[in-house]
Amino acid sequence: MRVLEKGERKRKACCLAPLLALSMAALAFWAAGCQKNSERSAAAAVTSLLEADQPAAALEALEACLRQYPSSAELRQLQVLVLLRMERLPAARLAVQALPAKDTETVVVHALRHDNATIRASAAILIADNNLTVPCRELLRAFDDPNAIVRQRAARAISQRPDCPATYGLFRQLHDSVPSVRMAAIEALGNLGDPKAAELLIPHLNPADRARNEAVQSALCKAVGPANREVLLRAYRTGQPQWRLGIAVALARLQEPTVLRFLLDCAQ
Repeated sequence: MRVLEKGERKRKACCLAPLLALSMAALAFWAAGCQKNSERSAAAAVTSLLEADQPAAALEALEACLRQYPSSAELRQLQVLVLLRMERLPAARLAVQALPAKDTETVVVHALRHDNATIRASAAILIADNNLTVPCRELLRAFDDPNAIVRQRAARAISQRPDCPATYGLFRQLHDSVPSVRMAAIEALGNLGDPKAAELLIPHLNPADRARNEAVQSALCKAVGPANREVLLRAYRTGQPQWRLGIAVALARLQEPTVLRFLLDCAQ
């Protein structure tokens, strides 16, 4: 009899073990779900403050949430946006570096497309000054941003990306209404090393605007090469007189004998 009772208890225990394990798993899943919902609620509250243009309050709320949920990926990404809105760029850079690699591009692109002009401008500065890699299409899209800082920093960022087909986008920026954007486009065209850039830069040589003229000359010197020698020679011979010195300086880098006498005469 005792043997039978012992066997029955053992059988019941064996039946209950899987149910207990299942209950514990369900409880863990429920707890994780509750935490996720709490994190989302916290992120939504911070986002609301940010959208209401209360960045200081948003940062205070965010820091409180991060103390409670320090490993929350959503809150960590939101931290970057809040810091960019407050123009705390060193802190934003550290926040970006702390993100997993898979999240970095997502949050930076989101910032560059954000409705808030300050966040977009801060993101563009962060990208350009820290050489952050974002898709070329996002930098080209930023060329049309209404904020001049975004346009200027996008040009600077793309000048470090020879893989981006940006020559004609930068050519449009040569006609921008803001001088700093035009100067950034000139510098970028020189840095990218596209042979076509020299032909696009030549018409922007203008001795009356000394700073711009020097920038174009410098860019031409970087862009010149065997592939555009003939284009530059033709412009030197048949172009407008105010272009000749800038073109000659660029061609001198190729030891072009045609321009050397002209440069010697200018130096005397």
